[in-house]
Amino acid sequence: MGCCYDLRFPELFRLQHKDGVETFILPAAFTEQTGRVHWETLVKARAIENLCYLVTSCQDGYHISGRQTHGNTMIVNPWGQVLKRIQSGNGFVESEINRKQAKYIGKFFKKNKIKIDKVLSSEWCRCKETAKIAFRDFTTNSFLNSFYSSEFVMNKDKQVEALNKYIANFESKRNLILVTHYVLISEVLNYGPSSGEIVVSDKNFNIIETIEVNY
Repeated sequence: MGCCYDLRFPELFRLQHKDGVETFILPAAFTEQTGRVHWETLVKARAIENLCYLVTSCQDGYHISGRQTHGNTMIVNPWGQVLKRIQSGNGFVESEINRKQAKYIGKFFKKNKIKIDKVLSSEWCRCKETAKIAFRDFTTNSFLNSFYSSEFVMNKDKQVEALNKYIANFESKRNLILVTHYVLISEVLNYGPSSGEIVVSDKNFNIIETIEVNY
C-alpha cells in the first residue's frame, strides 16, 4: 500500500516487496502538470523493478481550490504493461491479475496433449497461483525462488547448484514443468523471457523452443 507522492520513493515499495507483497494499491491525486510527465512512467517503473502489480485509483479534474489533478487510473503488470485504464472521469478498473494468462497456459498443455511428470513452483505467491490455476497439482521448491532483490541475491549460487543437481537426477519420459522467475530463467538459460512465455530446454539447459501463449 502506498499513497500518491509515495510513488517517488522506490525504497518504500522495495521494503514491502521483501515482505512478500506482490500487488500494490496506490490512491493518488497527482497534479495535472507533474502527472502528465511523471505519473505513468513512475507507476511502470515501480511495477517493473519489483516484478509486481500496481493498482492505482486517481482523482482528476478541477477542484474547488482551482487545482487540477491528472487522473489516469490504471492496473499495470510486472512487465510494465497497462492492463486496464480510465484516463479521466468516474468509473472503475478491473483485471484478472495473472489468472487469465495462467488459464491459457494450462489449456495450451491440454490442447497439445503434453505429458507432464511433475510440476514444481517457486515458493512465491504469484508463481504458486499460476501453477495451481494452470496445472492444479504442484509442489514448491526453494531453488526456484527469485533472487532479484538484495535480500536474496546471496542465495543465487546455492539455488542454481541445487537446481542443476535436481535436473541431473531427474529421470522420466514425461516433462518436468518449472514455474519460476525471470531472474532464474535468465541466469540458467541466458535468455530473457516475456511474461508468461514458455521456454522449453533439455537437461543441459539448451533452449529447444520458446512459446508465447496468446490470451
